[in-house]
Amino acid sequence: MAVLEERPFCWYTLYTDFSRYRIWNYCLSLTTVEKDVGYTMKNRLCITPCGAAKIWDRHPERGGVPAKEAYISAFGVACHTYADTFFDHWIILSAKHGFLFPTDIVPENYDLAFNSGSPDIITTEALKQQAKEKGLNTFDEIFVVAGQKHIKVVREVFGTDCTYRFPLQGCKGIGYMLQKLKKAVQENKEIDHA
Repeated sequence: MAVLEERPFCWYTLYTDFSRYRIWNYCLSLTTVEKDVGYTMKNRLCITPCGAAKIWDRHPERGGVPAKEAYISAFGVACHTYADTFFDHWIILSAKHGFLFPTDIVPENYDLAFNSGSPDIITTEALKQQAKEKGLNTFDEIFVVAGQKHIKVVREVFGTDCTYRFPLQGCKGIGYMLQKLKKAVQENKEIDHA
């Protein structure tokens, strides 16, 4: 039987042993991505709307552009700016193209909205497939910075497997939403989302 070396009591030794224990347990709790990055990442996704006004309305000669540059309505730009300011992961939800990362290319102009009743609207099944392919179904919290029609679509796609946050819920109209978004970005303070 091995004999353990007896050490005199020392507060520093107790503290460092306890610290190592806490650090080890913390490291065990991190995901692989967090270990690679070196810090804990919040597992949040922000979904923003596209918008009716597009770059081709002003510049019809333009070819394909990144999604973050394609949608130029005041509300769309405010939502994208908010998402880019406060989230590491955000996407744009388009009735035609579905889920677009900000750098995904939108090839040309189109006119389609979720509430239009058009048969050209992307289906819920296609959106579910995109969410899986793009890794969007791995997020614990989904923030929908958009109006009611987008909220409805997002809930149909992601179901009950995540927590939803709707920072603009309760706003009486688009003017109030714009005001709330701009104020949050100016003050660098995320909108409360109880």
